[in-house]
Amino acid sequence: MQAVGAYLRSPWPAIALQAVLFAAAHGWGTGWGFLDLAFMGALVGWLTVRTGGLEAAIALHVVNNLTAFALAAAFGGLTADETIADAPWQLVLVDVLALSAYALVIDRLAARRGLATVVPPALVVAVPGEPSAPTGAELKLPGVGVESRG
Repeated sequence: MQAVGAYLRSPWPAIALQAVLFAAAHGWGTGWGFLDLAFMGALVGWLTVRTGGLEAAIALHVVNNLTAFALAAAFGGLTADETIADAPWQLVLVDVLALSAYALVIDRLAARRGLATVVPPALVVAVPGEPSAPTGAELKLPGVGVESRG
């Protein structure tokens, strides 16, 4: 995603590409199952961009897999060959709602904590030797690292 994002201003083309690859890697199955996997792939891509890290996306994937295995074990489905790619639309609806609820909680937590996912322009370091490269003096922002006692 970062390789594509380096050339585009929007993360959505990279998110869409990796969402389709995520779904394809998990199997083709039914159309509904594939759409569910593509939705989860897009959601984990968006979470990565929104939070600036992989932690929330990995946590979603782990909890999703643990829940699927626990439910399969509880209902004797561990021997079945079916995966979420073979899911009917009813299961997809439940899954999309649960995934969306998780994403909403993460988005609210990120907003509450003022999570910045973009580096301020003054901190972006250009290629050394280029005329636009900062010399170091430009990186000292007023009030940063200075404690005020008043």
